[in-house]
Amino acid sequence: RMFTIGRHAANIGRGFRSTAVRSTSIVSTVTNPSPFPGDSHSNTTNTTTQLTTTRTFALGPKATSLTELIKQLRAASGAPMMECKRALTAEGVDLDPIKAQEWLRKHGSAKISKKMVGRDASDGMVGFAFASYEGGNKAANVTKAASLVKVSSETDFASRSEAFSKLVTDLAATAAFTGTSEPQELMTQSIVGDPTSTVKVVMDDAILAIRENLQIVEAATLSTTRTDSILVGYVHNKSIASFEAGTAAAMVKLHPLSTTKLSPDEITDVGKKLAMHIVAANPIYVSPADIPAEVLEREQAILTETIAAEPKNAKKPPHILEKIVSGRMRKYYE
Repeated sequence: RMFTIGRHAANIGRGFRSTAVRSTSIVSTVTNPSPFPGDSHSNTTNTTTQLTTTRTFALGPKATSLTELIKQLRAASGAPMMECKRALTAEGVDLDPIKAQEWLRKHGSAKISKKMVGRDASDGMVGFAFASYEGGNKAANVTKAASLVKVSSETDFASRSEAFSKLVTDLAATAAFTGTSEPQELMTQSIVGDPTSTVKVVMDDAILAIRENLQIVEAATLSTTRTDSILVGYVHNKSIASFEAGTAAAMVKLHPLSTTKLSPDEITDVGKKLAMHIVAANPIYVSPADIPAEVLEREQAILTETIAAEPKNAKKPPHILEKIVSGRMRKYYE
């Protein structure tokens, strides 16, 4: 599977990371979504690690005035000054920074989302993540999974920021761990490492801070029940090197044959090259055998009509035209 994003620009922009401080620790069952050097990503062993995240608001030292509270809330949320003031002075908030943050999440993001309906979101990033399960996933005996998630934004100014790259990578990790490949279903999942927060909450935080129309456009997962299978991913044109998010990405799953003489590392290298080829060539099918019959018939009919209409082929017999069509079909397969 491969996802791509259109135009891109320089690495710039203010993110939403300051919304919360996220501390990461390693425990069991899911791999860090970005453990691989460079642009290639693979895992050939049944690693058992997981990202665990805690969410705590970081508003700095206790403020002594409304002005200071507004400044601190703006730094933490990315919301405009007047909106921060409305949140702090709202009924029931009583200048409590934590309550104000929750008020912004409930009212601010909803207000922004309403304004953004219909606004074009043609930029964005694609994230890749890998997950490994100790003893297999209980529901389906899955041992490994990988995912791609495409998140759109309105401008490349936002999509090239560090905060956006982290968002996309976190969503991909959640999709890999939960096995979710439907955007709407993914919105209801708990974010990896933080069962108290859902993907929707994280997306609302991002919309509130970035103030753009952000959408999960596509999601795809690959999984395997075989311990010897190898999942490999490649992310192209990463904005931030430490996050597995870029303008295009692909992932492949390889099953070694019993007769193979290749080592796991050699198979992984093959998978990496295949993933890179997918990003470069954007193939639709894995092999000719995967092409639906109706697609082949339609393509062959178009070629037959086109070739027969060429003046140079006007006097050629049918069996010669059939050979020409066959030759063109081989190019179609390529």
